[in-house]
Amino acid sequence: MENCLDRLKPFIRENLEKTKELYPNSYKRIITELGDNIVVSDISFGTLTTLTSYTDQRYILSILDLYNMFEK
Repeated sequence: MENCLDRLKPFIRENLEKTKELYPNSYKRIITELGDNIVVSDISFGTLTTLTSYTDQRYILSILDLYNMFEK
């Protein structure tokens, strides 16, 4: 079964990767949490809301948007 990091939409992952030098601690925390979880609802709300800033404003803070940042 794929973890949430594997299922993160590619454009969000690319945007996240672009900032890893600028925000190394945040990057590491997000990558670790996504890699450790299989179910989106197990990811902290803080991490999910932070991820929305990497979506080019395609997803905001609705519950459905938080799930739609991941591929099925």
